[in-house]
Amino acid sequence: MSTKVFIVIIISAYLVLYTNDTALCQEVRSKDSVQPGVYFKVEDAIKNPLDVKVLKLSNQNLKTFPVSVRDFKYLEKIDISYNKLTEIPVLILDVKTLKSLDLGHNQINQIPENLSQLENLEELYINNNQIKRIPDCVVKLKKLRNLFAYNNKLTEIPERIGEITSLQKLYVFNNKISKIPESVCELVKLKVLDFHNNNLSSLPNRLDHLVNLEELFLHVNKLTTFEYEVQVFNKLRVLDLSYNQILVLPDSIDKLNSLEKLDISYNHITKLPDRIGNLKKLRELVMYNCNLETLPESIGGLDSLSTLVAPFNKIKSIPASIGNLKILEGIDLSKNELTTLPETLAGCINLKKMFLSSNPFSMSEKIRITKLIPKVKISW
Repeated sequence: MSTKVFIVIIISAYLVLYTNDTALCQEVRSKDSVQPGVYFKVEDAIKNPLDVKVLKLSNQNLKTFPVSVRDFKYLEKIDISYNKLTEIPVLILDVKTLKSLDLGHNQINQIPENLSQLENLEELYINNNQIKRIPDCVVKLKKLRNLFAYNNKLTEIPERIGEITSLQKLYVFNNKISKIPESVCELVKLKVLDFHNNNLSSLPNRLDHLVNLEELFLHVNKLTTFEYEVQVFNKLRVLDLSYNQILVLPDSIDKLNSLEKLDISYNHITKLPDRIGNLKKLRELVMYNCNLETLPESIGGLDSLSTLVAPFNKIKSIPASIGNLKILEGIDLSKNELTTLPETLAGCINLKKMFLSSNPFSMSEKIRITKLIPKVKISW
């Protein structure tokens, strides 16, 4: 091969590699490129005021809002979370076009009354601050769909909150709220209600008016009852009542025909309702430390159940109907009083893991169970 031909081959190979590399770089740049109208730097936004739709200034160590936004005629979203703001910047309150405002993870201790000027606001994040009170001005935000007020120092929420009829998600967990106002029950569009880790000892009488509710989180409170005509919660997918003082679940719980996850851990529920097996969409049933003594035969009717968790109880036997749970993948029955398991357990054809530690099984019974479900990983 001549030197000339060799050089041509090298150059050709270089050009192919260069072309491919350039194309790859262009593809990477395309994937990483900023969406139109989104700005992360104030100086860039100022140069194109009419192009600014989203201003993302999170985690920039800001103590004040660095720019007047009056010239940003089409601004819809401001994110100034994870900074060091001690108050909501007045300049923001002039942005009538604003739909989303994220003030989370700052040091803000109060909400100004003129927040109500943001008449088009749909999302408000005031989580992880030092706020002790939500004023009535928030009630005037008639287009508000999502309110994130968790991890503050709230002791109450506005009595008139039911006037925000567009509200779909309300997150006020990790506060010190002792009462949910009755007007919450007027939020008929509400899909998510999260009051976990507060000081609730009772619930509104008309909570079952929330007919569109999909997720209800009430864990880590002081509730002793949950008694409603639950059939109206026919869209409810997630119900978490764990870490309360509830004694009994309502018999009508079987009417929650959309329920996918139920957590009743750390209550005083010694018996499950017999009709719980009618929850045909239930995928996850969690019952840590409830003083349960038995599981109902109807549990075999939970056709969609994939996870059954019931450790730290007093369960002495498992119903034979458990073998009907063909989708079941994991069972935790550790720290109970089991001495045997039914032969029908072999019918759980998708079972992969089983936790049985701290039960008084004999060695011969352990051997029998191991042979009964040889493909299942068992933790003794």
